[in-house]
Amino acid sequence: MNLNLKKAVFSLAAIFALTAVAGGISAGRQPVLPATSSVAQAAHGHGHSMPNEDPLPIAQDLERKLKDTGAIARAGQWANAKLVAAAALKTRDRLLVHITDTRLNQELQQSVQEAHDAVLASDKTAVEAKVAAALQVLAEAKAQLQNHTHS
Repeated sequence: MNLNLKKAVFSLAAIFALTAVAGGISAGRQPVLPATSSVAQAAHGHGHSMPNEDPLPIAQDLERKLKDTGAIARAGQWANAKLVAAAALKTRDRLLVHITDTRLNQELQQSVQEAHDAVLASDKTAVEAKVAAALQVLAEAKAQLQNHTHS
C-alpha cells in the first residue's frame, strides 16, 4: 500500500506540474496579442508615434526599386518587373508613415501605385512615364525627410 500511495502522490504531482507548465505557456502568449495589435495599428497610421527608424534608407530603397522596375520593363521582362514593382509598393508603405505632409503622402502613394499598375498592364511607355513621375515625387519626399529632424 505504501507503493500505491507513492504512485498516487507522484501522479498528482506530475499532473499538477503539467497543468502549471501548460498554464504558464498559455499565460506567456497572452501579452503578445496586445503588442501585435498596437504594432499593427501603428503600421496602419492609427498610432500616435512615428516609427523609430531612419526613413532615408527606405526612400533610397524605393528609388532603387522604381529605377529597377523601369529598366526591367524596358527590357521586356514583365514577370520580373511585376515582382520588383510589388516590392516597391511594400517599400512605399514603409516610407509613407514617415511623411507627414498629407499632399506629398498622397502623391507618393498614388504615383507608385500608378507605376505598379502600368507594369501590370505591360505598357512600356506608361511604365516609363509613371516611374519618372514617381521618382519626381520621391525626390520631393526625400528632400522633406532630409530637412525633418527625426528623433
